[in-house]
Amino acid sequence: MKKQLGGFLAIFVILLLFFSKATNASADVDSPKLYLDGRPLSVQTGPVIIQDSTMIPLRVIVEQLEFKVSWSKTTKEVRIEKGNNHLLLTINDRKVLVNDEEETLEVPPMLIHDTTMIPLRFVAEQFGLKVVWAKQDRSIYLTNSNNSEIPDYENMKHTGTNFSEPSFDKTIAKGELQSITYDGQEKIVHVKFKGTIAPVSSFLLDQPDRVVIDLPNAVLAANANRAADQPEMQDESAVQANGKLLNIRYSQFSDKPSVVRIVLDIAPHVKYELTQNAEEIQIKLLEQDESSSAVINETDERNKIFKVVIDSGHGAKDSGAVGITGYLEKDYNLSLALKVKSLLEKEEHIEVYLTRTDDTFVELADRAAFANNLEADLFISLHANSLPGSGASGTETFYYSPQSKKLGEIIQKHIVAVIGLPDRGVKSAGYVVIKRTKMPAVLIESAFLSNKKDEAILRDGKKQQEIAEAIVMGIKEYLHLS
Repeated sequence: MKKQLGGFLAIFVILLLFFSKATNASADVDSPKLYLDGRPLSVQTGPVIIQDSTMIPLRVIVEQLEFKVSWSKTTKEVRIEKGNNHLLLTINDRKVLVNDEEETLEVPPMLIHDTTMIPLRFVAEQFGLKVVWAKQDRSIYLTNSNNSEIPDYENMKHTGTNFSEPSFDKTIAKGELQSITYDGQEKIVHVKFKGTIAPVSSFLLDQPDRVVIDLPNAVLAANANRAADQPEMQDESAVQANGKLLNIRYSQFSDKPSVVRIVLDIAPHVKYELTQNAEEIQIKLLEQDESSSAVINETDERNKIFKVVIDSGHGAKDSGAVGITGYLEKDYNLSLALKVKSLLEKEEHIEVYLTRTDDTFVELADRAAFANNLEADLFISLHANSLPGSGASGTETFYYSPQSKKLGEIIQKHIVAVIGLPDRGVKSAGYVVIKRTKMPAVLIESAFLSNKKDEAILRDGKKQQEIAEAIVMGIKEYLHLS
């Protein structure tokens, strides 16, 4: 009996090995090929499809796509950074932080034979890559949006191509257009949306004159067409009577990726000014001689008292980043905020408010609500950066709404002039505190606590004072008070 059992076991092991090899061979044959801007990518471990999602090795992101990646063995967290965006993923966890905002993955990152696998489409699209699946040859084509040619927007016909999208890998739309209405008195087009729509792109075209606004990663709501038929939006006689807006058109311009396009037919010599908050985009139509600058008008606002909110990031249970010597971001943020407050209190035309004055915790949404309820004129959020193991250094400033970009540029200029670190630029991002505020708002990352030189600067009280003075100079320049 033992011999017979041993024989069965031997046969079972042989069959198991046979089918294992056959399965592996099949996986190798069926593994999709990867291309970046038409160039084949060399991948030792091929992409695999798990629960209808394409997963690729993390190594591809590092070596082939040249993203910055840091890995924590303790927490099993992967941080991916490139350009304006960063992601924080955790092995076997569907929750992911996209620029510090939580989203949910269809399939989490996972370890397969000691290889870290991450969801291709989700990660690629966060960094501006277009993903197309070619069914015929089982290939995945990644395309940098910067490398794509600018199409003929008005004459383009959207016809089928040789590429077809697999049902399991659809573009994830993050925003939904709810309605478009026009205020004829104020000459403002109001675009209501839910979710996240950023960065919005817009441009003027002529022959005929029109403004084109593209909303990325967006879809039309089911009732959006009905909203377009409402008289307040597109009453032809009322629109023509005001002399600036002639017509409004919109459509789901693209499905891959999802883009909603709005076209405003305008009279000659009309310009526009676009602003945005967490729920609405406004396009104000202007005569050519009207100011289209987002900076406060000097003559009209000479005697105004400006409300400025200084937001000290993190606090209490939320320490933020931890420096290489243990210096906490929350402590730096508060110390700098108090110095900025002290300086602004000396300004005759500024009232200063802080979201926290001690080591307390304030929810992100509450910080934005605090500024909105005050009807503040400016919102400045103070932070310090961190990217362990990367050697990253320098100052960067983030904005969400186009109306905030000028403020970011001015403050960035002043900080870089005194801090003596690399200028990492002014960038667009969807951080909650600058996305949900209704006034011009920026988030400042003074330097990197993960960098020895940067951290030493941030710990230095005299240097903090210089940074505070630079921020105040930027605020005053923006408000025409300098």
